[in-house]
Amino acid sequence: MSIRHEASILRRRIRTLLTDVLRYSAAELLTPSHPLVLRMEKEDPYRISSEYLLLLRKTLTVQQTQKLVQDIKVWCRNEYGMPEYSKDERLYIKALAESFLNQLKPPTNG
Repeated sequence: MSIRHEASILRRRIRTLLTDVLRYSAAELLTPSHPLVLRMEKEDPYRISSEYLLLLRKTLTVQQTQKLVQDIKVWCRNEYGMPEYSKDERLYIKALAESFLNQLKPPTNG
C-alpha cells in the first residue's frame, strides 16, 4: 500500500471520527430523531457541508452550540495527542476541527 493511500485512509478515518462526534453531540443536544440528526446519519463524512453546519448553528441554542463546540475541542485535543498520527495528520486534525468550529460560530457584526 502506498504512503499516499495510507494517508488518505487515515484522513478519512479522522474525518469520520469528527463527524461521529458532531452526530452524537447533536443527537444528545436535540433528539436522536431530529431531522438534522437523521439527515446526518445518512451523510458520507466527506459530504458534511457548510449548509448542514449552518442549519445546525441556526437550530441550536447558544448553550447547545457552546456544548457542541466544547465536544469538538475535546475530540481535537484527544486525537491530536494520539501517538500513531504523523505531524501532517495532526495538522489535518487541527485544521479540520477549526474549519467545523468556524462554521458553527455565529457571524460577528462590525
